[in-house]
Amino acid sequence: MRITDFPMLLEVKDAYICLRKEGKCRDDATRILVENYSDELDMGADDDALLFWVGLADGQYARKELSTEVAQQALSALSGIEQTDWDVTRGDIQRRRNRYAEAPMPERKVGKPKKKFRCTWSIGDTFAYLFSGADAVEAGLSGKYALLRKVADVEYEDGSILPALSICIWPSLPFPEDNTGFQSVPILKINADRMGIPYGMYEYRALLMIKNKKQLDSIPLRYVGNFDVRMPTDEAVYDYAGYMTMLLPERFEKSLCIYWKMHNYYSARATQH
Repeated sequence: MRITDFPMLLEVKDAYICLRKEGKCRDDATRILVENYSDELDMGADDDALLFWVGLADGQYARKELSTEVAQQALSALSGIEQTDWDVTRGDIQRRRNRYAEAPMPERKVGKPKKKFRCTWSIGDTFAYLFSGADAVEAGLSGKYALLRKVADVEYEDGSILPALSICIWPSLPFPEDNTGFQSVPILKINADRMGIPYGMYEYRALLMIKNKKQLDSIPLRYVGNFDVRMPTDEAVYDYAGYMTMLLPERFEKSLCIYWKMHNYYSARATQH
């Protein structure tokens, strides 16, 4: 499997990049993430902690400012991952070893903060996204649709007002016309088993990390309608935006495919207990 199939790795990477774009210095962004993921680092040395350090190193490397300390932690984590039964593609491991060997890199400057995005969608507004790329083919989703329904407004750390979305997979046209039709397919379980979530509880919403209206308009979304439906009773909801699963436009379809895979995994696991 690919190392990027683990949602936590991408979450940490994306969170680091977002913190830096907000104006946080490298050390502060690293400290905030270490604090936010303290439970995983304290109790998940065999799994979550490994993914955390690789995700953080990937985030710093993406900005070409990988520090020696984070690189060393990430290299140790890669060795730890090789000792697990995760069967991660060897090329993913070796590429990261080569990248991390480029540390230390100087910290890059951060420009002036830009105007913060404020989502104007109404609660319940639902948009369709057509799967068409290679990730969709691999996941068996090509030609199907993701229905993204706004379930809440969330104020992010930088002052942006971002939409929290639930996600359903819709097989084909026509789209649902009422609440009953909308509920004929399940809301995806996109994450679990992290940040203190009790076993058997799931995250059903992702925070769409939009920077501006132009970026939002670049995503090929089709308005379907407004639906008033209840979220599942086994939903875990964070009161802090930084803990939420983040959906980035740059990896929109790839992330949706990962959510679909995780939903199937969590659903299958639930039937075994």
